[in-house]
Amino acid sequence: MKTICLQFPLETLDGRLLLPAGSSIHGSFLKGFLKNRRLPAVRQRLLFEHRRIESDLREFCAEKPYNAIFYSSAWTRGVFGILAGCRMRPAFFDFLDHFEKSDIYTYRHSLIVYALSVQIARVMDGPAGARRMSTVGPTHDFGKVCVPRSTLAKSTPLTAAERARLEHHTVAGFLLLAYYLGQGGGMAPVVARDHHERRDGSGYPARKKSFAREVEIVAIADVYDALISPRPYRRHCYDNRAALDELTAMGRSGKIRIGLVRALVALNRRSPANYLKCDLSLEKRGRPPAGNCHGILAS
Repeated sequence: MKTICLQFPLETLDGRLLLPAGSSIHGSFLKGFLKNRRLPAVRQRLLFEHRRIESDLREFCAEKPYNAIFYSSAWTRGVFGILAGCRMRPAFFDFLDHFEKSDIYTYRHSLIVYALSVQIARVMDGPAGARRMSTVGPTHDFGKVCVPRSTLAKSTPLTAAERARLEHHTVAGFLLLAYYLGQGGGMAPVVARDHHERRDGSGYPARKKSFAREVEIVAIADVYDALISPRPYRRHCYDNRAALDELTAMGRSGKIRIGLVRALVALNRRSPANYLKCDLSLEKRGRPPAGNCHGILAS
């Protein structure tokens, strides 16, 4: 593991300090950090047993363009059947409850990216791949509990300091999930840390060029939903065609795996079984919305 300097304090959802700013995170440090954790034994609960999660997710999947991606009752039953068997720790429900109350976008985004990731994995790797993907949980943005609400909701360009605090959510999510899950945390902490990495080394936090398949699946689902959904920093959403154009460009430039783009486009065309044969258009037929300040820093 490459050493990462923690720029900001790592705190739990209830404000308890786990690590101070300036901590150097590396393999041996992480091993000691996890060994010394003190957590009470907890009983995991089924995801859909908690409050409105199942009904909310079904509502989100019925919205355009997700009503096309989850078009078939058989496909929907398959994905929801897998998700219905997923168990989570109380801390994960606390995370979802927190954002349901304070930032409905992050709540919705976490759930829909999770379902879409399982759907993409099912197209590419079959039911076994979908079940592996489901073990990650709706936790890729878990570290946003460490980002001020004012930064998440800001509608004007971020300052460099605010941008650094936002990017902190990747390392924070990795450490928090590792803390709650322990040494056997599986793929969830890795996905939280690496879902903003890109295959050409242009991502963050470590500018990696290779990472797990599950990371790549969540990464494309994350970008897709961010483009087609309301965001504080953009007055209008991308239309679906423009969003797919953007992802196709990312695939052709080497930022993301082109096969993932084909799988997502095939789902939009209702031909997921033959995604490898899905042709990607070079013609940009969508139009990105005006007034997008994403990636622009305040002077």
